[in-house]
Amino acid sequence: MRSYLIAFLLSLVASALLTPVAMRLGRRLGALDRTNGAPIPRSGGLAIAPGTVLAVGVFALVFLPTRGLLRLSWIQLDSIYAGAAVILVLGVVDDIVRLKAPVKLAVETLVAIVL
Repeated sequence: MRSYLIAFLLSLVASALLTPVAMRLGRRLGALDRTNGAPIPRSGGLAIAPGTVLAVGVFALVFLPTRGLLRLSWIQLDSIYAGAAVILVLGVVDDIVRLKAPVKLAVETLVAIVL
């Protein structure tokens, strides 16, 4: 239980520290949403994803019992990271050019099938 709390806190701190960077990058890439006239960056996933990857990666490397609980081999864990990277890139592209829902669903479905 304690290791999960530590993983959560590690992810939370990393994501919080990366949020200002993701906001600046979102503004630079033009990934903005205009709500009530104020431009709001839509690039929050760029802060959350690395924090999550860091937390899971650190615990998979450092705490073998955590990897055992996940019951994943290194190949399976790498495959999940690759699928997550594709979904992250899809989200970034969607933030910038606003993809249509069927396109996003097709890519997400393809990633799920491959995994």
